[in-house]
Amino acid sequence: MRLRPEVQWFAEQMEKRLGVNDHKGGWDHCDDDYLFIRLQEETEELRDYLFIRPYLTLECPDCHHRQVAENNTDDIDELIAEAADVANFAMMIADVHNRSRAEISDKKGPVGAEAESPNVEGQP
Repeated sequence: MRLRPEVQWFAEQMEKRLGVNDHKGGWDHCDDDYLFIRLQEETEELRDYLFIRPYLTLECPDCHHRQVAENNTDDIDELIAEAADVANFAMMIADVHNRSRAEISDKKGPVGAEAESPNVEGQP
């Protein structure tokens, strides 16, 4: 599958954020409650960058003149990082359940395996 350039770029942003947190040890031991709470927290942080932070005011320490903070490239970088964090927690939830689906499939065995199991003596 060929990824769209935008998806490839965003996946790279996600990987950067994961790399920053490699010291935390991964997510395969995390349960749904924890991952969902973290997804909500990261979503709130992204919301703040989108809707609250642009309207924060700065006050000049000398004259106390107030002005609306201007977005700059650092703000955009932080917004992108927050969006990647949201996506990473959604990915973690999907990954944990995808692994669980694979484990269930492994336990069931191949389709039709029940029909091929040997009969116990005295049973049809």
